Amino acid sequence: MKQLNGKIYKIQMLLVCGMILSLFSGCGFRGKEEVYYPKPKLNQLASQSEELVTVVMRGDLTEEKTLTVFAKPLAQSNLSFAVSGIKYDSFLVTVGDKVTKGQVLARLDCEEYLEMKDAAKAELERVEATLAVQKPLFDQYAMSKADYDRKVADLLNEQLVLKKQIEELDLLLEERMIYADMDGVVKSITDVEPYDKSEEGKTMITLVSGEKVFSTTSADLAGLEVGKTYFMNTDDTSVEVVLDSAEEENGQYRLMFSLTGSSGDAADIGRGKIKYTSYEMSNVLYVDQSAVSKVGDIYYVYYLQDGNRQVKEVKAGPIVNGCYVMEEGVAEGEELLCN
Repeated sequence: MKQLNGKIYKIQMLLVCGMILSLFSGCGFRGKEEVYYPKPKLNQLASQSEELVTVVMRGDLTEEKTLTVFAKPLAQSNLSFAVSGIKYDSFLVTVGDKVTKGQVLARLDCEEYLEMKDAAKAELERVEATLAVQKPLFDQYAMSKADYDRKVADLLNEQLVLKKQIEELDLLLEERMIYADMDGVVKSITDVEPYDKSEEGKTMITLVSGEKVFSTTSADLAGLEVGKTYFMNTDDTSVEVVLDSAEEENGQYRLMFSLTGSSGDAADIGRGKIKYTSYEMSNVLYVDQSAVSKVGDIYYVYYLQDGNRQVKEVKAGPIVNGCYVMEEGVAEGEELLCN
């Protein structure tokens, strides 16, 4: 009896397992088959994108700009003596001195020639003074016509000889001197020892053109004025410069600055930065520049009215610190759309 009951139990368990398997293998039921749900499209779920809005403000605007300027290459002259083997006498300038064309800058030992020239000049003055009184003496019958002619001829001949002598001395002195060949500034002087002697053609003094000029370009002249003084900052100093000229070239202004007299030589300055106030405006209407569109020479702004996007023409001024200065067409507190 117990064996029969055990068999019946096994049969019942097999039937139960078969029913369970049928549920997952068909028989009108959906078992492991996956159900796919399409992802929603964002544009179907998202609401209409929000417009970015900015407000027209009233207040003061200040803008500072910085120009980087570069020194223009200076004209340069290397000066030397024309003779060799002569002892150096003196250098009459130092580095940084301003000089004018024709000025004596240095000389070799030429004391003997200078003394000879001074003596010749003094004698020439005596001869010319004597020659000047010959005619009045003759007019007063103090001498005969023959004596007068002979005296004048001798004096004229002596005058000619002295002038020729002075010219020759000038040539000898010129070889022993260095003259400035332009208006400028002494950039360098070659060091010499007391026992050194000259070498023909060896550079002894270098000059550069007197006024150093700095140049740059700018999109506009706001805050800049020809003739006005500005501060130029370099790595280790600050000097004053003057805006000499502002010429327009292809939509850009070419600016030329020069050092003021109070700035000294500043010969080593190759570049600098000039910081200046380009705009300083009080009690003006302004709005973020992203709210203003420009087509040709016409400015437009966009705004919402009853939920609809509208456009109108306005009059705008300069851009200061990222904002348009508004001259006409908008009111303080008005909300505009950003583009």
